This record gives sequence, structure tokens and C-alpha cells, in this order.
Amino acid sequence: MKDRPPGSQPAQELLLAKLGFREKESHLRAKMSFHRPPNPMLPSVALAIAVEMLRDGGSLCASFQGANGSTYWLVVPVRMSADFQTQLGYGHPVVVERPFAPAEVSVLWPHAETLLRQVERLLPPSASRGWVEPMYECIRAGGNWLPPEIDG
Repeated sequence: MKDRPPGSQPAQELLLAKLGFREKESHLRAKMSFHRPPNPMLPSVALAIAVEMLRDGGSLCASFQGANGSTYWLVVPVRMSADFQTQLGYGHPVVVERPFAPAEVSVLWPHAETLLRQVERLLPPSASRGWVEPMYECIRAGGNWLPPEIDG
């Protein structure tokens, strides 16, 4: 550690002081990260399309249109056994911009629940809601969930 002239503080300490943190609150400093990589912006839901199970073996999907006009899928991908005969649960959720399938962003479970809630609120009355609650259950279980007809 380099010696500092008396009265000088590094930028991080100055910022913490401005925010009202004192030396005895150093445990809070450990929780603060000033060098996090930027999180990609998740799209805002402007129009809900559907919540459904995909025909890939059971992935759950909430499709919606973003405020920018692009179509997105919030997908909780199914995890299958090596022989593709047994469903094991679900992988981490991703948001995929359609039709640009390679452009996907991994999201945290709480963010997936927030996006699903936004989609649910905007679903048209004619839309099927049969997969909304199962998708919530899967997300709340962190992917450690199987649909009732498979569970057992």
C-alpha cells in the first residue's frame, strides 16, 4: 500500500464518505462493488403475446413485444437427461430477441419473475393462461421443478 499525503483519500473512500458511511461501517464497503461489469438492459414489456410450453421437450416461454418494437422471449429452458428421455428440471432463464436467436441475455431468477409478472398483467383476455402459474412455480423453485404430469 502506498503512503498517502495526510488528508488525502482515494476516490472510493470519498464517495463512501459523501454517502454517509463511516469507518465503523466497513462491512458495508465489502458489499459495495465499484467495478461491476455493466448489466445489459432488459427490455420493457409493451405488449404481451403468450405464455406457453415450447415443443422442444418442455421449455417454458413468455413472449412479448418490447417498447422498441422487437419481439422477445423469456425462456426457462428444459434440462433433459443425456438420452433425452427424462426431464430433469430447468436451466437458468434467458431473454432472447426474436428473430435474432443468437442475441440472448441470461437473467437472474428474480428478474425472470418480474418480467413474467409484467407479461401476465398485459396478456389479452383471449390469451391462454394455463402456463402462467406453472412458469411462476418453476421460477420460484429456481428451475428445480417438474410439471405435475411429469412429477412423481
